[in-house]
Amino acid sequence: MWANHHTRNLNRSTWGAEVQQPPPDYIANLLCLVNTQVEQHVAYYLDENESCLEVRNSVIMRFLRDTTPPVRTEVIDPLQQLENVEGMSDKNRIACC
Repeated sequence: MWANHHTRNLNRSTWGAEVQQPPPDYIANLLCLVNTQVEQHVAYYLDENESCLEVRNSVIMRFLRDTTPPVRTEVIDPLQQLENVEGMSDKNRIACC
């Protein structure tokens, strides 16, 4: 490996300067290819997930478009059926808007 070649003859005085040097071009090129392949791989999966989400969204929208809302007289107003509960302490009450 290229790192072994550089580290064989190092001592403490030359270690810092040698470690700060960038890797040789052929190693840097190999690393760039790996990064490019990873980016392509991640981009592919992002595109696939986005298309799956678009399909799900279209299915939900079609379902909602085909569903008729209930008649207004059939909808029960929950506020009319609320009752106060006696004997609850303040710490057990749920704060409402």
